[in-house]
Amino acid sequence: MKNLMNRKCVKALKGFSLIEVLVVLAIIALIASFSVPLIVRNNKSGTLTKAAELLQLSVTQAKNEAMSGNVYVWLGIEDLTVNGRANLAVVILKSLDGSSLLTEENIRLVSKQVDLGGVQTATLDLLPSLIQEKVLQGFGKEPFEDLAAVESNKKILVAKECFQHFILFTPQGEALVEGGTTINATTSFPPLIFIGLLDEAKKEGVGIIMNGASAACRLYRP
Repeated sequence: MKNLMNRKCVKALKGFSLIEVLVVLAIIALIASFSVPLIVRNNKSGTLTKAAELLQLSVTQAKNEAMSGNVYVWLGIEDLTVNGRANLAVVILKSLDGSSLLTEENIRLVSKQVDLGGVQTATLDLLPSLIQEKVLQGFGKEPFEDLAAVESNKKILVAKECFQHFILFTPQGEALVEGGTTINATTSFPPLIFIGLLDEAKKEGVGIIMNGASAACRLYRP
């Protein structure tokens, strides 16, 4: 009886067979083949994702500031060059007198300028074709303002940097491109706003569609 128990213990201690080990290794390799491309893809799009998330958070902050304070607020988005490298700068400003008059004398910083190196704004036609298709499907037949394409005649000095692209948020929570179409004549609602972001080095892009009437954002990426 004792010898039988010893033989069972010895058999249990022998561990896994070679076939069992090979099966486990094959399963691990299969899982790794799916997970590694995903990790690489996430790393490649990390800068763009961070920039898109920052913009969406800034939009929410600017809208809340406008509605809670019953004032006009601007989200400044500008392409700057730092040490020869593209740099996306984002800043939030509010009106001192509560009006929609955008002048250097009538603004105050709500948040400090945030800089994202290697990212720049881009018009829809400069983004990868896959993103263009997704964005155009998102627009449907609705007219839209392309932020990077709007030529504003205002240059506002903010923290020693000149900003020319602004999105205006009204006390009612609407969003309008400064210098763009004020109201869509057909629907009497602010038009949709498009913000394209491009990774300077990788030439990868994402697109953000903002609903002018509610300032709600939708992100389009590969």
